[in-house]
Amino acid sequence: MGENIGKVMQVMGPVVDVEFEQGKLPKILTSLLISNPAISDEPDNLVVEVAQHLDEFLMWSEGRWTVWDRSARKR
Repeated sequence: MGENIGKVMQVMGPVVDVEFEQGKLPKILTSLLISNPAISDEPDNLVVEVAQHLDEFLMWSEGRWTVWDRSARKR
């Protein structure tokens, strides 16, 4: 699976806006791995799900945040 890197543009509550190169939006219901140093120093420590494409470049993930601790799935 190829790597597709986006840029977090905005976080408002449980909504995360992420920008990608034109034509490289991930499919809806795809998991995005985000490194959030506020959670831990571990890379890819936050998983969000693509909920909607806003245009050719921007998508947002909705409030179903899943935090992985590598040993158990939390919802």
